[in-house]
Amino acid sequence: MSERGISWLPLSVRLDGLAVVGIGAGDVGWSKYASVLHAGAVLTVVAEEACADVREAADDGRLVWWRRAYATGDIEGAVLAIAATADDAVNDRVAADAAAAATLCLRIDGGGTAALMSVVRRGPLAITVSTGGAAPALARRIRSELGERYGPEHGELAALLGDLRADPAVRDELGRLPASQRAARWRAVLDTDILRILRTGHPDLAKEAALACLFSPAD
Repeated sequence: MSERGISWLPLSVRLDGLAVVGIGAGDVGWSKYASVLHAGAVLTVVAEEACADVREAADDGRLVWWRRAYATGDIEGAVLAIAATADDAVNDRVAADAAAAATLCLRIDGGGTAALMSVVRRGPLAITVSTGGAAPALARRIRSELGERYGPEHGELAALLGDLRADPAVRDELGRLPASQRAARWRAVLDTDILRILRTGHPDLAKEAALACLFSPAD
């Protein structure tokens, strides 16, 4: 099947504490490494030379840098291998080794079995865009447009709703209702002007508005 015909599955993965190995340490590779580090991965980079960001991260202990050429076996135990060299032959070796080890492989040339999505982050809210590596410029353009549309208040709202879902009183109130009514109450929260309230810097008032919907709804 051609690359164009492949269907990609958008999937969020928790990498906290999991091993990721990156091969190559240039600026493009670092752009991928920064994302997996943000996700909490335990990152090892294999490269004879490294860009300033990789060197700084290694010095700070945020990643481990093996200062040598790639060798088969380097990705053993990793959940993800990132082939980020300027040498197609090396990237091919990494991809082949990853396939043999049933390890996901991200290639900076757009191949491989994994691709990082462009992300707009607003607190716990992550809005992702992906073309499966087919059109990175388009993904970046759409990400920029989404970033203009969804501001910090959306992240604050996501955090507030998460806190309310974990609140024992809210859980007790909603737990006695059928699923359809629980969903209706959460929709009622979103139908208020809660985003405007957050945008004007009043999180306490936003919480009050949400609680009013959750405890005194018009089901």
